[in-house]
Formats: sequence, C-alpha cells, structure tokens
Amino acid sequence: MMEHKLGQSGPREIEFAGGDGTALTGTLTLPPGTAGCPVVIAIHAARGGTRDAPLHQHLASFLPSLGVAAFIYDRRGEGASGGRPDAPLPVLAGDARAAVSVIAQQPLVRQDCLGLWGHSQGGWIGPMAAAGNDLVTFLIVVAGSGLTPHEQMIFATANLLREAGYGEQEVAQATRLRNRLHELRPDRGSPDRARSLMREARAAQPWYGLTYLGDPDLATDDALADAATFDWDLDISHALSQLRIPVLLLYGETDRWVPIEPSIKAWQTALNQRHARLSVSRLPGCGHFPTLSADPADLDEAGPISPLYEQLLADWLGTVALPATS
Repeated sequence: MMEHKLGQSGPREIEFAGGDGTALTGTLTLPPGTAGCPVVIAIHAARGGTRDAPLHQHLASFLPSLGVAAFIYDRRGEGASGGRPDAPLPVLAGDARAAVSVIAQQPLVRQDCLGLWGHSQGGWIGPMAAAGNDLVTFLIVVAGSGLTPHEQMIFATANLLREAGYGEQEVAQATRLRNRLHELRPDRGSPDRARSLMREARAAQPWYGLTYLGDPDLATDDALADAATFDWDLDISHALSQLRIPVLLLYGETDRWVPIEPSIKAWQTALNQRHARLSVSRLPGCGHFPTLSADPADLDEAGPISPLYEQLLADWLGTVALPATS
C-alpha cells in the first residue's frame, strides 16, 4: 500500500492491491478537523467506474460535511487503476474487500464504523463484499437489483422499448433474443452463433440498439467469451442471508432499469432480519439515479442531486454511524 498525504484532512491518494493483487488507486477524503471518523467506501455501477463520476464526486463532498470520510477508487482497468476492464462481479467484490482492509488500517478512521455504498451494479457487489466480513458494519445500496443480472436486463430492455414507442410484440421479440443469447452462454464455443443472432436482429429490428447488446461486427470472440462468462445468473440471496449489519435501500420511484418491488421482496426474503436491520425508502422525482432530471428521455438522468436523498443518507448515517462519535 502506498499513500500520498495532502494534509491531516481533505483528500489523500491511496494505492493498494486488489483482491488478486492488481494495482488499484483511490482517494480518501476526510472531514476537516475530525479524528476517528466513520468511513464509506463507494462501489461502482456498470458505468462510471472512476473517481470523477458525478455520484462519486457528490459522496466525496457530501459525506465529509456530515463528519463521514469517503473512499472512492478507480475500478480495475479504468482511471489510474491497473488490470483489465469488465471483470466478473466476484472479482470486483474481491477488490471491494481489499479496499475495506486497506481503509480499516488508516489512522484517522474508525475501524468499527466502516460501510459500503453501491449504486446499480454495486448493489450486487456490495453484499458479496460485506458477507462474512467483520470489518463492514453497514451497507447502503442505491437502485440495486435483488434479481439476477439477466432478469434485470430483461426488465430494463422492455422498459426502454416501451419508452421509445414500441409495442408488446417488439418487447416480446427483444425478450426472446436476450433469452436465446442467455441459453447460448453456457456453451463457451458459440461466439459465431451469438454473433449471427445479433447480426440478424440488428439488420431486421430497429429496436436492436435499445437492447445494449452491442455491435456484433465489433465484438471479438474474446469479448463474446467475456459476455458468456459474465455471471448473468448471479443470485445474491446467499450473500444477503449472511449479512449481520444495518442495510439502507434507496430507489427512485421511476427506475427504468431495476424492478423495484421484486428487488425489495428479494432483499426482505433473503435477509435474516433478526440480525440485519433493513430500511427501504423511495425517492420521488428520481429514476435510476438519485437526481432530479429535467429530461425524462435522458438515460444519464443528469440533474441536481435529490435533497431527499441527501436527507435520508444524513438521517440514516446519524443513526448507524455517527452517535458514538459525539
């Protein structure tokens, strides 16, 4: 581990080894004039894997204002971190566990008050990193799916097509395409068949771009093999059942990417609520991001951070992380 200090408070860059030894880099931002503060480690969504992603920048400024440190690192293969991008989720969970171990050793943070924050894909990674990890004392998940990645993308693709004005026939066609590719994935020798199906759909269906399956002509055999090995059937229920910490789930009311009710039910069913206290809140005016976007068609949902999101974070952290510091 290598640390570049920029003062007793404020940001400090930390280089550390990921779960498999890959060199990763992050920034620890400490509250001013605070020793022994709680800390939150951010886990990335599928997009926005660097420290300058808007939600990460918000955490780095907002959490210290509450007296909570924030550690945000560049995902492997992105920013200043080494390694290949598009790593499997268990590998990313290993990186998150490594970050926890490193930050717990920092002299100005509380080892007994270290939590994880995950957005979207981070909602699968966070529980895997926290399960059985005595260093993690709380978990915050924003727009996290309780279903498998394949089920989540079936839901999202249907929503994207409907928003674009397509009918149920087209939704069913897109669903069949995703299901067929899902059936092919266990056969690691089928990139040619997968590419053929994608090409046929792209040529015949104007909705193909809304499936996020990519350009089959640019997809190498290695890329298709990586897609095949991605854990599309990942079930986090076992990880959830191992949690013994407070958990906060936050969902925008109009999330086009995540099936909210089935996800909440999955969390409620899997968590042992005698040991893991679950809190769930909705964010009016928000979608997949905790932002108030002025343009419903903007998939990035650019806009100001929801004041309710900030208030819920502050109130919940005041309950689970801050009392012992006063």
